[in-house]
Amino acid sequence: MNTDATKCSNSQQKLQEELDLYANKYEAALKEKMLMKLEKDRLKAKVDNLEYNLRQQEEDAKLEGGSVAELNGQSKAFSKSQLTSA
Repeated sequence: MNTDATKCSNSQQKLQEELDLYANKYEAALKEKMLMKLEKDRLKAKVDNLEYNLRQQEEDAKLEGGSVAELNGQSKAFSKSQLTSA
């Protein structure tokens, strides 16, 4: 009977170690998921801001009588500089 109790105790200890291992893996995966969501939201906000700026430039160019082709060249350069500066 004493050996059965020892076996159960050893088995419980091994299972507890496995549980702790999987709990740590779960927490790490959850943190990674949250960080990826934050990064996605940050990038989406940046894209939205760049698109807004582009629309504003296009509207300004239309009001000033500038051509859209000239503006497109400027906006591509602007976008590349914005993306590389991040």
